[in-house]
Amino acid sequence: LLDEYDFIVVGAGSAGAVVASRLSEVPHWKVLLLEAGGDPTPTSDIPSLSLYLQKTDIDWQYQTEPEEGMCQGFRDKRCYWPRGKVLGGSSVLNYMIYVRGMKGDYDAWSKAGNNGWSYEDVLPYFKKSQDMTSETLLRKDSNGDTYHARGGPLTLEEYERTEFGEIILQAAKELGYENLDDLNGKHQLGFANVFGTLRNGTRCSTAKAFLSPAKFRENLHVAKYAHVTRILINDQTKTAHSVELRGKDGKIFSVKFRNEVILSAGSINSPQILMLSGIGPQEHLKEIGIQPIVKNLNVGENLQDHLIFTGAMFATKASENYRLSPLQTLDTYYKYLSRRSGPLSTHFGATVTGFIKTRFAADERPDLQFNFIVIPANDTNAVNLISSVIGYCNETTKSLQETLNLYDVFLIIPTLIRPKSKGRILLRSGNPLEHPKIFAGYLSDPEGTDLARMLEGIKFAQHLMNTKVMKAKESKQKKLFLEACENLEFDSSEYWECALRQIGTTLYHPVGTCKMGPSSDPDAVVDPELKVYGVKGIRVADASIMPSIVSGNTNAAIIMIGTSGVSGVGTVLFTSLITTLMESQRQLGNPDDYPDDATSHLLDEYDFIVVGAGSAGAVVASRLSEVPHWKVLLLEAGGDPTPTSDIPSLSLYLQKTDIDWQYQTEPEEGMCQGFRDKRCYWPRGKVLGGSSVLNYMIYVRGMKGDYDAWSKAGNNGWSYEDVLPYFKKSQDMTSETLLRKDSNGDTYHARGGPLTLEEYERTEFGEIILQAAKELGYENLDDLNGKHQLGFANVFGTLRNGTRCSTAKAFLSPAKFRENLHVAKYAHVTRILINDQTKTAHSVELRGKDGKIFSVKFRNEVILSAGSINSPQILMLSGIGPQEHLKEIGIQPLVNNLMVGENLQDHLIFPGALFNLKKSDNLQLSPSLLLDIYYKYLTRRDGPLSTHLGTTVTGFIKTKLADDERPDLQFHFIGVLANDTNAVNLLSHVIGFYDETTKSLQEVVSLSDTVLIIPTLIRPKSKGRILLKSGNPLEHPKILAGYLSDPEGTDLARMLEGIKFAQHLMNTKVMKAKEGKQKKLFLEACENLEFDSSEYWECALRQIGTTLYHPVGTCKMGPSSDPDAVVDPELKVYGVKGIRVADASIMPSIVSGNTNAAIIMIGEKAADTIKKEWLHK
Repeated sequence: LLDEYDFIVVGAGSAGAVVASRLSEVPHWKVLLLEAGGDPTPTSDIPSLSLYLQKTDIDWQYQTEPEEGMCQGFRDKRCYWPRGKVLGGSSVLNYMIYVRGMKGDYDAWSKAGNNGWSYEDVLPYFKKSQDMTSETLLRKDSNGDTYHARGGPLTLEEYERTEFGEIILQAAKELGYENLDDLNGKHQLGFANVFGTLRNGTRCSTAKAFLSPAKFRENLHVAKYAHVTRILINDQTKTAHSVELRGKDGKIFSVKFRNEVILSAGSINSPQILMLSGIGPQEHLKEIGIQPIVKNLNVGENLQDHLIFTGAMFATKASENYRLSPLQTLDTYYKYLSRRSGPLSTHFGATVTGFIKTRFAADERPDLQFNFIVIPANDTNAVNLISSVIGYCNETTKSLQETLNLYDVFLIIPTLIRPKSKGRILLRSGNPLEHPKIFAGYLSDPEGTDLARMLEGIKFAQHLMNTKVMKAKESKQKKLFLEACENLEFDSSEYWECALRQIGTTLYHPVGTCKMGPSSDPDAVVDPELKVYGVKGIRVADASIMPSIVSGNTNAAIIMIGTSGVSGVGTVLFTSLITTLMESQRQLGNPDDYPDDATSHLLDEYDFIVVGAGSAGAVVASRLSEVPHWKVLLLEAGGDPTPTSDIPSLSLYLQKTDIDWQYQTEPEEGMCQGFRDKRCYWPRGKVLGGSSVLNYMIYVRGMKGDYDAWSKAGNNGWSYEDVLPYFKKSQDMTSETLLRKDSNGDTYHARGGPLTLEEYERTEFGEIILQAAKELGYENLDDLNGKHQLGFANVFGTLRNGTRCSTAKAFLSPAKFRENLHVAKYAHVTRILINDQTKTAHSVELRGKDGKIFSVKFRNEVILSAGSINSPQILMLSGIGPQEHLKEIGIQPLVNNLMVGENLQDHLIFPGALFNLKKSDNLQLSPSLLLDIYYKYLTRRDGPLSTHLGTTVTGFIKTKLADDERPDLQFHFIGVLANDTNAVNLLSHVIGFYDETTKSLQEVVSLSDTVLIIPTLIRPKSKGRILLKSGNPLEHPKILAGYLSDPEGTDLARMLEGIKFAQHLMNTKVMKAKEGKQKKLFLEACENLEFDSSEYWECALRQIGTTLYHPVGTCKMGPSSDPDAVVDPELKVYGVKGIRVADASIMPSIVSGNTNAAIIMIGEKAADTIKKEWLHK
């Protein structure tokens, strides 16, 4: 901090952020902004999480003092008053509703002697801040007036309309109230869907709107966690000169200012600071032990607030529309993260508000406002949240819960927008860290007008719920238990008065405690230029200056005060001579995590070029660039991972998007017959990290015998003993248990590598599967990557702090600043250029994002890591592959006949073993629990969003057809809750079911919870092939999967055994207790066969057997004696120099389990092999 500033602004809230931003627009003014809190939290950026921000570190957590006749039904007879302790202040905690109040509010200020504050005067300041997104509201009205503007820093968007909001609008219309387009136009009488301070579906606080654009101004300093204790004033001249504050470290110090201090600390803190500085009611200050510095000013008086009543409760029939299933929950998150829309972009309750005029209205202005909250049946979470925030007694909470057990509940909330009752703020002591006393004074006006108006509001709520549209919802009024009112007749005036005095509370709009008024007003604290009477150098610019509260939500008016107050400062001086899901959310898929795109500044030549930044390629490029004098280029056809890809539970939603190659198999007899066009869908990652960005993150290495079989086939250096160190090299294992030596003294895991491994959070359903497997005699394993795999286990995943740990994150992020590593994104490799005479590869040809074709040279090698589809495609396009096939396509073969594209293997799964279970109450998600899940994930990275669809258990069994000691089937599981149409539609979309199959699955799911037990063929004998469709590198190759084509029929027989095992598993006691029953999926081609016969299941397997997304083997590794081998054990392509392949395509035979771990190991081993060769040359 400087020793002295031109201006100091105290409080970075709804007004203070505006003041500081506008003052710092004058480049020669030095401005200091002091804020007692810190930055907005990521969760504060998400509109629907507003309620969750209360009673946290960004809230001052004030409470009113106990007073007779108000807040009697709350804990300790206190109303809870949240206020923002954060950059942006209460604009970070509020509901973001943009309502300015009414013309008459500001005209009344002006008539009271506050010149320059009429509606005509302040409207330009409302408009100055605005960036209104509605074209309709930007047009002139019928009188030629405009009420809105664009181009300002504060973005305004209409809240997404909701079903419940539309019903309210219909009901209000039925009562004769207009449905308004604009509550900030000429008229306010009526109801409307509201506009909010929103930007692209996120909260647009004053911190985001006004401070973010000013963050690089050298003349603006912001001190956070700076608690102002008082303003220092010269007792002789009555001139303020410094601000005293307490820093984060607890030390007290002061900072000087030349011109002014502007107090924008809000209606509680601004009067507190003035009184601590000796400005306020003289007698009160003397009692506290503070010497008054100026004449008696009524600081802290004139406190006004909008009183609400949350006890007008109505029940309606429970609506299925408000039930959110886990899959719909994921849809909600996906929709918000990808498009910033859906339920998370709105707030708790309904987005409709409205104004009515009662018979007690003193003028033409409406005198009551209405807000609404809806709670779905059985949503205990919503009740507990509301109870916690408002402060209900336990008995009241319990009665609300009892109503919710049977019905949806609507709370219709009347709001007193121009109260006659007033309160006050007093100091508790001279300690600036002690909260002041808040006397709200609700319902204390002697005439009883406030009470009478609120009783009218309750009557209106009853009329609204008695409309035809509400009666169609079977609406009934319900009674909330309030002990003090139980002896009174329900629905009598006496009962409602009692209820209002029990649970009437704040709408969080305190104002007026540093009242603005002319010098003739004995209660005025500041003049119409906001200068504090009796001292020089202090202004107040916040809600506390309001002479009378505005008729509606106050935030818009406070921002206007900040803008208007600054304009006053500028006028006087010139005439005598203005993003927080979101740090946590910004950390999701943050492009800054990954290397920059080097396409625009590529070198002419590199030492190594790696093609494909996937599960192996990212590893290879990262490891090679560890050698500082090697220039390495990594080419990737896609771009950076998306934010949604970072969230484990959204895996399925990534398929069929821009980060997926979206391959399909060719139609073949005997496979994929029950899918659209008789094709199986094969997703592959087209993104930094490749398929490690799309997969389910399961870390399973396969089995010892897999690698030993590779070695026995002549692939020296690839035995289990050889490859285990490379598995461990990558690992950062988080389980202490798995890091220990086993009973034989062996260790299978390590820590300190780039790839983080965490155990998936265990689920209730997963534990049931483990119990059922144990009942069948299968061991519950701690480690599927240890000595044995026979059994079932909760799996470990490539996860870091509950987010996906792709190879992009694990291997490329740490390398992003290496000058010797260039990454070219959206670079589609078309072929490798090879000298026809020497058979030496020298360049890579590629197509850039702009569509231009160019080539880049390499000195040493190109490493193909483009995966089991793209690597053989690129080799064939380069003239390396089956000679006859290449000639048919029109490509001249450059080397001898290599079996590129042959030997294709994949893990076949069967998603048709379907079982019903009784409905689970534990797994029914309500809308507010959805918010809890989102909040939990953003703040702690755990809960359902940190796992994946289905269960986190897998297991291996050995059938009677096993060739050796290794298990030969793996099992996965998917659970779908009753009536979860969304889950069915998602699965159907991704897998590709015909409509009739989808419909039958929907019928099964409509009855009860459903589990799919998915047998997986882990060592198929059937093989397929990849062929070019043409010589066009942009055209997808032909994929002939060859499922169930082995002549012996072993693959089919094993899968039939898998279906039998699923039936045995569901016949265990633990599953019988869940009322497990097998169900039939409609498959037209199998309908004439007897259900549960071998013939039926063979038919079903050939209809809907599909991929587990594990294609391998198309550039087979083998010794020179192997006629099918494409690469040697050092991964060099036979017959050419300068090309290696390092990805899943080199596997001679597929590993027994999920392939990603093995592919990463291949990348590690390949990089090490390359280093050993070239560092010794």
